[in-house]
Amino acid sequence: MSQLYGGQGDTDPVIRVRLTAGVAYTLLTTSTRGDGNATTADQGDYQWLIFPPAGGRVFSGRSGTASANEYPKFDEDFQEINPLICDDIDYLKLPANKCYTTDRDGKVLSMPSDLLTVLKRTGYPHFEGGRFNGWVSDNCGDITICVSDVELDHFDGHYLGECDYRVIKRTFIARDECSGLSDYCDQYLYIRQPTMEDVVLPHYTAYLECGQSFPTIAGPGGKQVPSPEATGYPFVVSAFGHHDLRPDVPYCHLTATFTDKSLTNVCTASFYFIREWTVVDWCNPGRTIIYNQLIKVGDFTAPTVGELAYDPWDCMPTYSTGPFDCKATFIVPVPQGLADNCSGIGSISVDIITFLPEYDDHGFLTGEYYEGVFAAGLNPLGGANAKTARNVPKGVHLFKYTVEDGCKNKVVKYYWFQVVDRSAPVAVMTS
Repeated sequence: MSQLYGGQGDTDPVIRVRLTAGVAYTLLTTSTRGDGNATTADQGDYQWLIFPPAGGRVFSGRSGTASANEYPKFDEDFQEINPLICDDIDYLKLPANKCYTTDRDGKVLSMPSDLLTVLKRTGYPHFEGGRFNGWVSDNCGDITICVSDVELDHFDGHYLGECDYRVIKRTFIARDECSGLSDYCDQYLYIRQPTMEDVVLPHYTAYLECGQSFPTIAGPGGKQVPSPEATGYPFVVSAFGHHDLRPDVPYCHLTATFTDKSLTNVCTASFYFIREWTVVDWCNPGRTIIYNQLIKVGDFTAPTVGELAYDPWDCMPTYSTGPFDCKATFIVPVPQGLADNCSGIGSISVDIITFLPEYDDHGFLTGEYYEGVFAAGLNPLGGANAKTARNVPKGVHLFKYTVEDGCKNKVVKYYWFQVVDRSAPVAVMTS
């Protein structure tokens, strides 16, 4: 599992985490409230925690206004969770000697802010520093502690080459105020090269809706296909953020390139293809990874179908019977707002379901109604015959609309309508 990480509190966060299939996890986000000021209430630090089942280790990612791209290096038990890798050294190495002061008990009296930013990441001697930070004290007066860094080119008896660790030797020299006596300690910071074990591959499948907006690049045959900005790059998580492995930007000795294979068209505006990634560790090229990612752009959403128009004086669409019988003939209406996100309306079919009163053997009403399909397969977008409902009996009935788009996504909607007698009587002369 890689660690969970996120973005700023005032932007859309991004989470990349590799979890075990079939295992239930719990995601907890703490409050982002800061100092209580209404104008800065959402600018405080926050934390995301992901809890695996009982007995597992809690993974976390932390972000805030002061350290937007920095992830925790150690957990509460001082176990490393986000390692120091590659160019993390740029965030750790001091450009020049810096000093801070403490009282006799090691309580910090003053420290340059830029020095504090660096030392908080890896620890420094002070009051109640604990096993992570170390401690400092004196029997007389304040203490001045100066810090210096040097990057080593030899360590432990051998030369450090391009594929070896980079090592910073950090020296703390503490000098007391009373007599100028001093003591020192050395800290060694190891920044290793990334390996294939650090690489998190993009999701095996990436599905994008053809109607949504996403960055594209030129694909096979010049067709615009989703960019890895939308479908994901391989990436590495270190103590100072995530690092996408882009074809034009190597991460130390790791590089990643991709090739898009030929497209397979599925339906209107829908297609899929294979994106083949090649990830190379040039310090260990025998571990090269070739990884196929399936990317599909498709219409996965059924058409939208609105309401049927009707006179506001009626409760529903209403049709009148003809002057010569108690039945109605009318054009089946087209619903309002009939549309599809990208593949268009493929077909529309309307059934009329009638509810007719039942009579007993003596011709009396039973109080029950017979439900049946009176007409099927009408098409309000078709020709005159296809969209005309004929001889619909009086009563309250149902339209059943089945609407399908060009990619076979289907939606079914029901609408009540009524047939009433609004025809004036017709006088018939017998002589």
